[in-house]
Amino acid sequence: MLFEIKGMKIFWLQIFMSLFVMPTAFLFLALLRIGPDSEEVAFLLSGFIVASLVGSFFGALALRICNLMQIEVLELYSTFALSKGEIISNMAFTYALFALPQILISIVVLAFTSPSFNAFLMSFSILWVILLIALLAVWLGLVVRNYYYALGIFPLLAWISILLTPAYYDMAKLNPIFQMVLFINPITHCLSLLRIGLGLTPPLYFLWSLLYTSILFGLLLILTLKRIKDIYILEKLF
Repeated sequence: MLFEIKGMKIFWLQIFMSLFVMPTAFLFLALLRIGPDSEEVAFLLSGFIVASLVGSFFGALALRICNLMQIEVLELYSTFALSKGEIISNMAFTYALFALPQILISIVVLAFTSPSFNAFLMSFSILWVILLIALLAVWLGLVVRNYYYALGIFPLLAWISILLTPAYYDMAKLNPIFQMVLFINPITHCLSLLRIGLGLTPPLYFLWSLLYTSILFGLLLILTLKRIKDIYILEKLF
């Protein structure tokens, strides 16, 4: 993990934009138009948590995994006594740590301001959402092998994912067709899982989102493990 953190100095601007600027900008604009209503604050802060994770994993981790797949980088890692899975897991853990401070601050604020705050459901949902979005980012990084394409695709994908998620707006007020588009987006279901711990998601929506994300997690896990197994370089099969 320390090696990964030292190597981040190459991507510091990308990491700063993905982890802090993009999620915070959305949150700041949304906070300008609300009052002291605790439910609105909980609504926006839960959206901020998901936006931070999307920025961390889609905007930074996926790009780092794609960079790892370059032949010259694989040759460098072939000198380490680590398996492919351990290297990728350490990368995912490192980028999760970068998003953790702002998530913890948001949770503390929610615990004191939201009357419907449920610590157990909130903890379960956050851990599940972190695992799902991280796995999705790893799979994307393994699929897009061209690093120069990834530089343009992943930041755009992170922005679109947040835009098509009701993180800072009420989905119930949207056109039914647009609502269907949002329901296809897995990040929408991640947000739904988070908001059950704040009393903002009906139980039926929570069960549907849990089923949707569980099926998606299983499919992504199978596809990711297959991709990792297929990684091969001449000097070492690891």
